[in-house]
Amino acid sequence: TFLVSSSVVALAGIAQMFGVPVYAWLGDIAKSNLLNSIGNINSFATFLVAPLVISTALCVSPRVFKQVCQRGKIGMVVVGITLITSLAGLIIVDFWVSWTAVILGVCIALGGSFWHDRKLYTRAYTAVSIAVIAISTLFLVIQSPIRVGIGVEVSPSFSASWSIAQETLKSDPLTGSGPGTWNVDYTAYRS
Repeated sequence: TFLVSSSVVALAGIAQMFGVPVYAWLGDIAKSNLLNSIGNINSFATFLVAPLVISTALCVSPRVFKQVCQRGKIGMVVVGITLITSLAGLIIVDFWVSWTAVILGVCIALGGSFWHDRKLYTRAYTAVSIAVIAISTLFLVIQSPIRVGIGVEVSPSFSASWSIAQETLKSDPLTGSGPGTWNVDYTAYRS
């Protein structure tokens, strides 16, 4: 049920980002393409990490995957749809923290599968994990070509965040600027 509901959340969030009024019943607030059922847009991306990592992890272990899919092809379809919708949502939002979490989560899933079974399975199972890691690494380095009007202040890139952190530490190397001051630091040091 988590994978199914995650896919619904991802699809609704993606549709809203492209201007489809999924939440029209909320009135004027629904006019924002950043509205989603999780919270702000970065929380949405952070949420999508879990279903993407779980669906990828299910592809790593054939034994667990077969247990999920024992009722026929419905389980495989759910895993596939979850993987695709979560990945699509992350590509659209393009939040570097989420990409880092995906890489870490999938590497842990691969390591756990290897540790548990002492072998990696066929290429078909590991190819999904390798593809997710490759896509995550690619979007960690380059910007997503899909733009839906998410401002840079909402979704700063890794390089922009790193530059701002460096400038902040230059101004006060011992303590930085303190917790909860990212907006102030961003305004002061954005490029």
